[in-house]
Amino acid sequence: MQIGEIRPYVKAVREALFSYRGVRSVGVGFVHEGGKLTKELGIIVGVEEKLPEAMLNAGNILPRELAGTGIRIDVIKSGSPVPLPHSFASPDYDCSPYETMRSGVDLAHYQVTGGTLGDYRPDWGLGTSNNHVLAASNGGIKGDPIMQPSPICNSPQTRVVGVLDYFVPVKFLGSASPCSIANGVSWMLNLFARAGGRNTRLKALHHLQPFAENTVNHCDLAFCVFAPEVPVDGQIERTSKAWLGSHDEAFLGEKHFKSGARTRYTEKLCTQKYMTVTVQYGPGQVAVYEDQDAFEGGFLDAGDSGSMAGLLSTTKRTDLLFAGSDTMGIGSPYKYVVSEHDAHYGG
Repeated sequence: MQIGEIRPYVKAVREALFSYRGVRSVGVGFVHEGGKLTKELGIIVGVEEKLPEAMLNAGNILPRELAGTGIRIDVIKSGSPVPLPHSFASPDYDCSPYETMRSGVDLAHYQVTGGTLGDYRPDWGLGTSNNHVLAASNGGIKGDPIMQPSPICNSPQTRVVGVLDYFVPVKFLGSASPCSIANGVSWMLNLFARAGGRNTRLKALHHLQPFAENTVNHCDLAFCVFAPEVPVDGQIERTSKAWLGSHDEAFLGEKHFKSGARTRYTEKLCTQKYMTVTVQYGPGQVAVYEDQDAFEGGFLDAGDSGSMAGLLSTTKRTDLLFAGSDTMGIGSPYKYVVSEHDAHYGG
């Protein structure tokens, strides 16, 4: 069975598979047999922690095959995917002041600790990175300063290199409620709590359907405009490469590369396609992403958020990287960057 034939099944069965305890992702990839990777395509289910079946209740044992299809289900450890801005001081994070802004350079919104510039496209006149790097996870507004080196570097050479221009809002499952009655009740209860000297506060939330069309995300994306006096180019930092165009998405089983502010230049294989994954941004902030690409662990780490992945054989962009765990890196196919750009700025 070809990858395109398996793809529709991911959407069809993901809700059922996510109902099993600890499931964090469902995608398409090559299955394992006896601990070794095969050339057989199947549905890959990522769990937070992979346990022996003897330790699981019968109702929590995932099926080994999709009933009536012959498509195998392979269970792997995915860990708990999170966004990967730089949020703590570490000596391996690149706090160097860069004169020229290019793919792989550290930078961030003035209220964000740190992250990476994905790329600069002269034809767009825009720099690309993540919402949580350039727009403080929906907290920024157009015109906010973008800093380099980023704020966590606490560098005397930090300067404003540009401003936030536009971001695609991340849709969280527990978003603020649009209901005036619920908001009024929570306001009244908080008033009583304040009068009683309590620090606890309530917030009315609108719990969305996890896999509804208006709930899922396709990219964690923001654009910035660089100041006229700041040099920018299309080169890729820490390499002799320059972007030679773009593909719509990554290629399963093929080697890809990226340059990031934390782990610098790395090359890893694409291990999953068409993946639906839950990403934990913070307490009560869970976002569902669909149609994502996954890469081998070690492709990116905290601080590499916003890096651009490219196919090694062509040096063309494939994914805007934004999240991961110890066992995988996660990227949004570049076609979504293009579609969001065209929808906002015009194609």
